[in-house]
Amino acid sequence: MKKTNDPSNYYAMSHPFEGENKANETLELFYQKVSEARQECNIADVLIVTKDSILYPDGQIGGFMQHSQIGDSTNGVIMAAYVYGKVQAEHRELLNKLAKG
Repeated sequence: MKKTNDPSNYYAMSHPFEGENKANETLELFYQKVSEARQECNIADVLIVTKDSILYPDGQIGGFMQHSQIGDSTNGVIMAAYVYGKVQAEHRELLNKLAKG
């Protein structure tokens, strides 16, 4: 998957959800769409990690992270470890490039 850097789009999506109910409804819709795409594309295992924020009624903003897995649950740890290693290596490569100037 090609990585994209679209700051204006990221900014537009970075506003907190208006309350826990809206965040939960949106995540459920997202997971439903991913599940449908999984069926359509015949992908056996999917691991999703989401991170976002919620604006609470008292004006405070809180962050949350959550994961969901579809498919064979015994593959979750292996998939998460693979992603951790890949992301860590990509981050290290970026830092090395920045250090070289």
